[in-house]
Amino acid sequence: MEEELWLSEERYRNLVENSKDSIVILDLKGNVVFGNKATEELTGYSVEEGAGMNVRDITPLRYWPRSLKMLLKARTGKPIPYFESAIKRKDGQLVPVESGGQAILQDGKVVGIQIITRDITERKRADEATRGRAEELAALQATVLDITGPHDLPTLLKTVVERAARLVGASSGGMYLCDPGKQEARCVVSYNTPHDYTGATLKYGEGAAGIVAQTGEPLIVDDYRTWQGRAGAFEEERPFGALLTVPMIWQGRVTGVIHVLDDTASRRFTQADQELLTLFANHAAIAVENTRLLEQEKRHAEELTRYSTSLEQLVAQRTSALQASEKKYRSLVENIPDVTWTTDSEGHTLFISPNVARVYGYTPEEIYEAGAALWFLRIHPDDAPRVKEAFESLFTTGKIYDVEYRIRRKDENWIWLHDRAVAAYEKGGVQYADGVFSDITEHRRMEEKLHKSERLAVIGELAAMVGHDLRNPLQGMVSTVYLAKRKLESTLESHGEDAVKRDLVDMLETIENESQYMDKIVSDLQNYASPLKTEPKLVELEPLVKDTLSKIRVPQNVKVSFKVSEPLPAVMIDHVVMRRVFSNLIMNAIQAMPDGGELTIDLSRTEERLLVSFRDTGVGIPEENMDKLFNPFFTTKAKGQGLGLPACKRLVEAHDGRITVESKLGEGSTFTVRLPIIKS
Repeated sequence: MEEELWLSEERYRNLVENSKDSIVILDLKGNVVFGNKATEELTGYSVEEGAGMNVRDITPLRYWPRSLKMLLKARTGKPIPYFESAIKRKDGQLVPVESGGQAILQDGKVVGIQIITRDITERKRADEATRGRAEELAALQATVLDITGPHDLPTLLKTVVERAARLVGASSGGMYLCDPGKQEARCVVSYNTPHDYTGATLKYGEGAAGIVAQTGEPLIVDDYRTWQGRAGAFEEERPFGALLTVPMIWQGRVTGVIHVLDDTASRRFTQADQELLTLFANHAAIAVENTRLLEQEKRHAEELTRYSTSLEQLVAQRTSALQASEKKYRSLVENIPDVTWTTDSEGHTLFISPNVARVYGYTPEEIYEAGAALWFLRIHPDDAPRVKEAFESLFTTGKIYDVEYRIRRKDENWIWLHDRAVAAYEKGGVQYADGVFSDITEHRRMEEKLHKSERLAVIGELAAMVGHDLRNPLQGMVSTVYLAKRKLESTLESHGEDAVKRDLVDMLETIENESQYMDKIVSDLQNYASPLKTEPKLVELEPLVKDTLSKIRVPQNVKVSFKVSEPLPAVMIDHVVMRRVFSNLIMNAIQAMPDGGELTIDLSRTEERLLVSFRDTGVGIPEENMDKLFNPFFTTKAKGQGLGLPACKRLVEAHDGRITVESKLGEGSTFTVRLPIIKS
């Protein structure tokens, strides 16, 4: 039994002496009876110095009430749960610790207290670093949202510099914009500096701004006053202390330079400051280029208004401007970071900016909780393999992740995203990547509009040619035929019927009808292709429709009925333009009933719109043709160019209206024009 007891005590002694945690035995008054080697390292006191010391001697005053409470608890025989506090080392340094313990019993009585304490300095630092990173990301997100809002260019440039200085806690700053052609960087913002340096120009390689503009690499200068690379323009004043300069990079080129300054003697910018400001500068570069483009487009639109020319020139200019605008717009949309994110190699999202709810419909909390499935399982099946391959390559081969794909929002609508990340990095044995994605759904729609505009430009050129080369001789021919017909009819009236002359009159009427049809083709073409210039005013629709109908020759085998369900308000329209629409729809209805039938014109209203319906009992429209009716040059008629309905649609939409069609083969069709009611 003595040997077993000796062996047990020896094991306990070895465990205590080799423990990395401080193990101390106190008497019931809190005096130190024993401390191991780890206690010497933690407190700075040797075993001999520590013997007899009271635990109060190394406990800071603010922690003593809690420590006393724990000691009193141990004296009752209850264990001390681990709690955080601090100790005061021999050299006066405060060390954060975590302590716990238990009572030492002998014959059922508490004779001492054993306290186990570990240094948690590194854990505290790690926690602080994590909180700091989260705060930096939140500050960066808020700052990016601020600068990507609508600003004029001077305001934006100043805002960017102010936010950059605030982001890293600097007192002042500035911005230079680069001119690669001249190899110069010009100061455009001088914020809170001793003097206003706006307008100062540095050659590439000159001073901090010139060096960064030339190399594209960030630069930290601890003391600009003694730095050998300072610019000659500031040689006399040497006005700066600590300096951090980063490039603004857009589409792989340096467009500008942001620098932040601080005159505090002890201030030194860190690598973390540099990384944060570099990320911000890339966002700022996109915002600046976006604002430049918008202002350029605004000036271009003003020039187009002031210097309008002929139809051919106007169409050519607008087509060229639209193509250039589309190209720049596509480039910007692909780079504007609407939503920022951080994820690991398994697809688990660690951070995503709050505006993801606006783009995707899900909140950040829902995305964190659901894991990778909420994202990858909602990608369109046709796009999912390509997205997963690109995401995996980012972590396995380092290939840049840059993909466009469709994803289903929370409301089940599909949207297009442009998602990208430059590189992965490792932290704590786990691979991470920071990236951004943008909603480019509208961009995809703009591509379709561009294609339509290009087709319209071709039609415009054709309309101009036809109007110039065909309309004048056609009108001369119509006038000549009319005079010849009148002369023949007069001869018949004075000299009696003559078969030959009557045949000539009939032939002239045929020529006249065909000429009118050719004139209608020219009108339809020009109505569809020409720029719309409406002059709207309040118009009563019922008299306008009736007057339009009265000027159309209706065959005897077609019955026309007119219905008005209730008194209707006036609408704001261009009555000349709308008369063309109604005339075209009435003529189409008549032509759809070659063997006769009934045309019903019905005027009614809803709460928001006034409706004019043209219902015929004609041949109807095959279902496969319904989606093509409003496409230019599509027609089912033996004679026709397929421009009437597209022109009608364009004219109605110019009034913020809509035109719809319902049809059943063999039973007839109904075309309805819906115009907005102006509310007082």
